[in-house]
Amino acid sequence: MMKVVILRNKLKHAYYQHLTKTIIENLKTLPLKPDYLSYIGLILGILAGISFYFYIPLGGVFLLMSGFMDTLDGALARETNSGTKFGAFLDSILDRFCEFFALAGLFLHFYFKKPIICFFIFITLFGSLMVSYARAKAGEINISCKTGIFQRPERIIILSLGAILTIFSKRLELPIIIAIIILCFGNLYTIWERIRFVFKYTKEKQ
Repeated sequence: MMKVVILRNKLKHAYYQHLTKTIIENLKTLPLKPDYLSYIGLILGILAGISFYFYIPLGGVFLLMSGFMDTLDGALARETNSGTKFGAFLDSILDRFCEFFALAGLFLHFYFKKPIICFFIFITLFGSLMVSYARAKAGEINISCKTGIFQRPERIIILSLGAILTIFSKRLELPIIIAIIILCFGNLYTIWERIRFVFKYTKEKQ
């Protein structure tokens, strides 16, 4: 598990380095605030939810674009020193909206076709919110809790790829179903990881 976390951090660092050297350098020359990118990400998240209801692969494309906007706004804020506490707060809130719209669209898509999948979608949504909630509550007691594999970038990538690959599965829609089930259990595992982390941290500080 530790090797997976180390690999994740290396990939994340390499991604942001490349992002900064390419796109962010160009964005810095424009009169563009990070919050604007957050709003664009929200619009794309809403489009993802609508598209998931009608045509799952298109929803995956919009969700991936929304996730990309989420990485851009934070990187732009850091590089231009224009980040604010409210901006960080707003970005976090809009992220939750995007995940809700995406999963709500999938819920409605499967509601009459495969109701059992709706159960997994419901637990996935619950898990996604609780992963963020666990981090926020840990922050209230001055604990930085970013542990766990299934953080938002991983959730976006898995759900988006599952949706896009559905284009090759015709009526079965198997890739997105697999992605939903993976996220369902992955989110629950990440919640448990964060609870265990905070428990060990508080015990050591006693």
